[in-house]
Amino acid sequence: MKNLVVFLFSLFAIFTAHQVFAQVDFTAMDIAADIGDSRDSITTDFNGDTFQDIYVANSGNTQNKLWINDGVGNFTANDIAGDLGNSFGATTADFNGDTFPDIYVANNAGEQNKLWINDGAGNFTANDIVLEGEEGEETGGNDFGNSRGAVSADFNDDTFPDIYVANSGGEQNKLWINDGAGNFTANDIVLILGEEEEEPSGGNDFGDSYDAVAGDINGDTFTDIYTVNNGLFSGEQNKLWINDGAGNFTANDIAGDIAYSEGALITDLNEDTFLDIYVANTGVQNKLWINDGAGNFTANDIAADVRGTDAVSADFDDDDVPDLYVTVIGSQNKLWINDGAGNFTADNIAIEEEDNSSSTVSADFNGDNASDIYVANISSQQNRLFINNLVIEDGDDSEEETEIRSRSRRRSSHRTFTCNDPRAKNYDRFGAHWQSLCLYK
Repeated sequence: MKNLVVFLFSLFAIFTAHQVFAQVDFTAMDIAADIGDSRDSITTDFNGDTFQDIYVANSGNTQNKLWINDGVGNFTANDIAGDLGNSFGATTADFNGDTFPDIYVANNAGEQNKLWINDGAGNFTANDIVLEGEEGEETGGNDFGNSRGAVSADFNDDTFPDIYVANSGGEQNKLWINDGAGNFTANDIVLILGEEEEEPSGGNDFGDSYDAVAGDINGDTFTDIYTVNNGLFSGEQNKLWINDGAGNFTANDIAGDIAYSEGALITDLNEDTFLDIYVANTGVQNKLWINDGAGNFTANDIAADVRGTDAVSADFDDDDVPDLYVTVIGSQNKLWINDGAGNFTADNIAIEEEDNSSSTVSADFNGDNASDIYVANISSQQNRLFINNLVIEDGDDSEEETEIRSRSRRRSSHRTFTCNDPRAKNYDRFGAHWQSLCLYK
């Protein structure tokens, strides 16, 4: 028996000597003059140099910001002339088929939403969705209102990225179908009344919507839509719209999914290959809905995960498992480390102050293959850029073993999916740098 104990202890010592432990550590590298009433942020390579740039949507009728990255995390402003307003959301994709990522901006207060076409060098020309005369009247009007957020994906399975717009104030949410050249036709989700119905079954797609995300929720390869609603005052359910592949949607709402919701993400958080939904709620418990693969959900909420405005998922500790970073207004933002089964432990960024954070994205901003974090703040606070140092503590590895492990980390630091992989259709919320890998958001 003693020999067995000694043998097992020896095995444990050998294992732990070569085990790698990742310790999450961040350094602030904020962009000077990146201050405003910032409501949303997106990231991709806008000027074709392979480095992750950042676009920031600002409200208050101020200039939206386009920050061009030099590859090591230094940014230069390349703002789009005329791109200012009450901007609350943005999304990016190649809307006109020239392979360059364009920008769609959701504006509030009845303003025209903006579609900016990229020439590939980071120069943009307006190509707003404006339907004239009878066409505008017959197809649901023009593209302006109280817009709060937007998501782009191929919603009618023709390979072209379309745009879904979340509107607040009881307005119809908009679904714009793209012809591939950047011309759009309204295909809004409107459920028809039956002969015996006073209200449409499942409700229509309008209300107090703050954001939207997209992904293949039920495993049929078609991109579904999850709409985030402010249900605190209106009593509105967050909406899950299941797509038939032709751009027609049926409501499949999650029972009990109602709160003052502001943001959401879709990704596989428990490593079962099915897309789960995380919802950021104001003032109450944030929700983690685990998907069974057929679009049925069970709550697996994170204890003490109360209050949120937005979230991003990336592998921050380099263990090949998606973690969560959640923004909060008036409190510490949360970094939740995932064990791979959907169980999370808090590992907050020690240097981060209690800001009024509204949005976040993640990408490798300084070229070291680690997932960094950008945070957009409201109330004229400094927006934050946190560089992930990814401290690796290991045992007595040989030089050869260390290099093998280093190569492994470089390969696995960010997941990549092909455009037809259902998980990729919301990659903007898993690592938030989808655009450089597959031109949809």
